Amino acid sequence: MMAFAGRAVLQPSYFVFGDSDGLNQLRMPVEEELKVGCPDLRGFVQIDDAGHWPQLEQTLTFNKLLLEFLAEVHGGLDQFDQ
Repeated sequence: MMAFAGRAVLQPSYFVFGDSDGLNQLRMPVEEELKVGCPDLRGFVQIDDAGHWPQLEQTLTFNKLLLEFLAEVHGGLDQFDQ
């Protein structure tokens, strides 16, 4: 991991976390701090009634956010319709 120390994530990124994630007690995520390492941070969302795995605990909400992000990055939701 030392090879990546101090390096930024330059790709578009989106941070989603659960309001009940136990890691929040150690250190609450802060959007402005994340933007230092992820300058193209497109979203920062806390999902209610979710813990460490919001993608499993609040699937509909998470998937909606994910599809919106992908549409923003790739230019439309229609390519994700099935």
